[in-house]
Amino acid sequence: MLEIPDPEKDDVLDVIGEIGNVVGGIVKSLIPHGHRLSLPMAEFIDSPPRRSTGTLVATTAVSV
Repeated sequence: MLEIPDPEKDDVLDVIGEIGNVVGGIVKSLIPHGHRLSLPMAEFIDSPPRRSTGTLVATTAVSV
């Protein structure tokens, strides 16, 4: 049977970031003119992020 090694953390972050870019592009095409959409961010964290500006509208957890 073909054995596939576990992906490196950087590769996982790249994939999650690219998925975020695709989804963000679709959402951006659907929102009214004049509204803004920030760039997606992918990172490994131990606890939920704390932000002083903006509104966090969604988070996604990925088990690696």
